Amino acid sequence: MKRILTLLFIFLSSICLAQQGWYFLNPTPTGNAIIDIKMLNENKGVCITTNEILRTTNGGVNWSRVHMPWVLSNISLFMVDSSTGYIVLDSGKIVKTTNGGLNWYFSGSTPNKVIRKIFFQNTSTGFALGLSPTNNYSAAIFRTTNSGTDWEEKYSCYDCTFTDMFFVSSTGYVVGEQYQFVYNSVYKTKVFKTLDNGFSWDSIPNNLYLRLNNLFFTNSFTGFIYGRVDDNTSNVRLMKTTNGGMNWNVAQNFSGFGQLYFTGNDTGYAVSNNAFIKTYNGGLNWSTSYINNLNGASVNKLSVISNQKIVAAGGTGEIIKTTNAGLNWTKYTKSILDANFVEAGFCDINTGYISGYDGKVYRTTNGCISFDTLKPTLPYSWYIYTMSVVNKNVIYGAAGDKVYKTTNAGTNWSTHNINLNNFNVLKIKFINENTGFAVSKRNLFAKTIDGGMNWSIYNILSYNENWSVDFYNENIGIAGGVMLVRTSNGGVTWDTLRNVSNGTFIKYINRDTVFIAAYNGVYKSTNGGNSWSFTSLPGITYCHMEFPSAHIGYISGYSIMYKTTNQGEQWFKINPGIGSIAGFSMVDSVTGYSVGNYRGILKTTDGGGAPSSIPVFPVNIPQTFSLYQNYPNPFNPSTKIKFDLPKNENVKIIIFDILGRKLETLLDENLTTGVHEVNWNASKYAAGVYFYMLLTDGIKETKKMILIK
Repeated sequence: MKRILTLLFIFLSSICLAQQGWYFLNPTPTGNAIIDIKMLNENKGVCITTNEILRTTNGGVNWSRVHMPWVLSNISLFMVDSSTGYIVLDSGKIVKTTNGGLNWYFSGSTPNKVIRKIFFQNTSTGFALGLSPTNNYSAAIFRTTNSGTDWEEKYSCYDCTFTDMFFVSSTGYVVGEQYQFVYNSVYKTKVFKTLDNGFSWDSIPNNLYLRLNNLFFTNSFTGFIYGRVDDNTSNVRLMKTTNGGMNWNVAQNFSGFGQLYFTGNDTGYAVSNNAFIKTYNGGLNWSTSYINNLNGASVNKLSVISNQKIVAAGGTGEIIKTTNAGLNWTKYTKSILDANFVEAGFCDINTGYISGYDGKVYRTTNGCISFDTLKPTLPYSWYIYTMSVVNKNVIYGAAGDKVYKTTNAGTNWSTHNINLNNFNVLKIKFINENTGFAVSKRNLFAKTIDGGMNWSIYNILSYNENWSVDFYNENIGIAGGVMLVRTSNGGVTWDTLRNVSNGTFIKYINRDTVFIAAYNGVYKSTNGGNSWSFTSLPGITYCHMEFPSAHIGYISGYSIMYKTTNQGEQWFKINPGIGSIAGFSMVDSVTGYSVGNYRGILKTTDGGGAPSSIPVFPVNIPQTFSLYQNYPNPFNPSTKIKFDLPKNENVKIIIFDILGRKLETLLDENLTTGVHEVNWNASKYAAGVYFYMLLTDGIKETKKMILIK
């Protein structure tokens, strides 16, 4: 029965992890930063990025996506053999594969969510580097003997951080930095060693001053440390030991940091930026060749299949392979477009427009299978920062203080000056072909009612940069950034919205319902902006927001995305599939496109995939201060005291007896805006009349309560 349940768990986990979510259309197989790549044999390999697990069965020619419902940032991968491997997530959870990366399931959790590295000697015994759960200022080494289910702390170091480790049989090494030793951006390297399979560890004195270390040993005595010399340069130094870490000598100096790998005592390889470096005499001499087909990208990870066959990968999603030890390279990353993208706007599942940092606008009519390149006449180094797609033919874009318009799907463009005193347009929004709005720096708001031919300029009550604007109709709208303002007469006059700040995206659902995405959360109003509720959404900074229907909505941060299916009553985190979101466009409730850096274009056909977190709920923001009557009242022996706080401030609640004597301070804390409640247990006091006083900066209010026994 136990075996059946285990198999059922693995099967259900695999189904869960196979949800499609977002997948790359350009470049392929990925546009995310590649964290690690491991070739298991001639044909099989696993690649992990900031948001994906990729798998190949034909030597890297093609890669399939194994979707996982979590963000794979700050993780460590280790493949024990061609079948078994482990990944530790940034939450500290361990996932495991037993079939070469095809399926993954939860195996256990590390003692701490901050894990730098994992290393498994076999399918059951492994080590992890992270922080001590008892002291977050101490680096720790953990050991498991049951495949990551349970972990035991074996060593801790108060004044250092751990970055890498390596085992040769029962001899293991850990390398890191002395935390408190920083002089002129130079870091003291710490080296630790075990001779008994990780049961005990000793610190080894050394003469190393490196950081961001990569560690590799060819046998129990001979090893290399590869690290940056200081913080101010990209200079990298390779140090070698032949006596088990007792002494280290300079083997080579490099420019740029990558990964090191040795196939034996003599043959070793390293990659750094677009350089491939190799040695055939144990690091005494190195030869450097350059990879010329990366189009400005870089590689910093490698996986050695044999002395001739090597796969390398980079932070920009590049995957390349050599079959002759670096003399020639084949590029497996395929791109339709080679540009970083700013924004996307789609009219339907097939037709859309994408603006790039190269100053071009790209049009697709077949769902991003192919593109037409459109070229608005922009000044040198300018690009379309914000777009408003009205329909298939009418598109507006803004660059600098100018608006660019096409009425024939990008074949021809006209240019219109807004006259914003040379301030860049930060957001443009058209509600129909003729009526549009734009906001810029320094309190400036612009409106057109003739399709951009002429613009009226108004000052608004915000300041500095106005990041966003949206209008329900020609008259009713909200704009702003650090401050948010509202107009009911088309921008002629404005009033300040209370209890709302740092809005980066505004979206009207109807006349009364409006959302404002802000730093680390979203505001919602159901009465046109008179009052607001707030939902905390960590990771939301400069963001984009879409509501393809009245109830289904999406908010993105830099590398994070949230979704609601009930008009903001609850929000779930979903995996956006891309490590850098510049913009996205949802065509309907299930189909959408997302764009970002590293030539990234993604698509979803299932609404972004399954939720990867529990829902978060909004909190009503009080408009005024209120102290409520305690409840229950009378009470025995405890009661609750509730109050509304319209702004962040220090709050004290003091208990007095009927003679005015202070009994205790129930609360003395800095609290955030919202509804708060504290409990008072009066079991040690006699029955009678008592008073509770609430004090804030400018507020003093007292109420009576009765204790009965």
